[in-house]
Amino acid sequence: MNIQHLRHFVVTADTGNMLKAAETLNISQSGLSRSVGALENLLGLPLFERSAKGVELTAFGRQFYPHARLMLNEYNRSMDELKTYQNLKGGSLRIGINHSFAYVLIPGVIAELVRRWPGIHVDIESDNYAALVSDLSHGDIDIAFSLYTTGSMHDHLDYEPLFDIRTRVFARADHPLRDSKQIGPKELAAANWCLINGASVQSAFSAFFTENGLEPPPVAMQCSSVALMASVVAQSNLLTILPEELIQKTRGFSIEPLQGFDFTFGVAHVGLVRRKGSFDSPIAERFSRLLRRDAGKVESTWK
Repeated sequence: MNIQHLRHFVVTADTGNMLKAAETLNISQSGLSRSVGALENLLGLPLFERSAKGVELTAFGRQFYPHARLMLNEYNRSMDELKTYQNLKGGSLRIGINHSFAYVLIPGVIAELVRRWPGIHVDIESDNYAALVSDLSHGDIDIAFSLYTTGSMHDHLDYEPLFDIRTRVFARADHPLRDSKQIGPKELAAANWCLINGASVQSAFSAFFTENGLEPPPVAMQCSSVALMASVVAQSNLLTILPEELIQKTRGFSIEPLQGFDFTFGVAHVGLVRRKGSFDSPIAERFSRLLRRDAGKVESTWK
């Protein structure tokens, strides 16, 4: 098996069509067919079911695909790292960033990274934690910086915690609930809500009401952008739960925590996430070092 076999297989699986895959790879269709056939002979099992409409992965092909994709991504990453070692003025880094940090910490770190090493290239994928875990597992990103909880950690990943943050209930400054003499679970259950996308947020939200003997209220809106959600909350009667420290450090959000009850929707960890057994490239090491430095400064101001 060689790297071309893996590349031909992955592109064919992604396109679902031999002709399109051959055009993408800039080879002949017959050459692609021979390459895929050679890989199938080597593995001893068929990877595709062929028809007039195209090709579709077999059960074995579906099982083999994520491994092939990871091996291909690791190969490309290794080649890039070798070039970086040969010339520290070049190379690239693929970073996964949790949506919550689109305007906090990361912009300053990336700006300094590309300013100090102008020859590098940085690809940034902004998404929720679950999507970043998937991208890491497939080798589509080299390192992730994200919120996560103890219960959402995966055995095949390594976690480097940098700091913890608390999640609180937020509302606009003149929300009707602020006039209430007492705010408790019943009052919150009667309110309208919007939430950031993510299983851990939804789980903490539902658990709070269930533990207080209440049905979780319906969620009127969900989105992946903290900025968008905060803007909607600032202009409506919707409530939301957000990391308190992130809102404090992000300008332009005219929303405030609801006072009157002593409760947070749990504590989330924030840190770097990597595949087990992987190591930081020179660029990833620089990124991690800058992020640790700035995360330490932020954490000290939150204490």
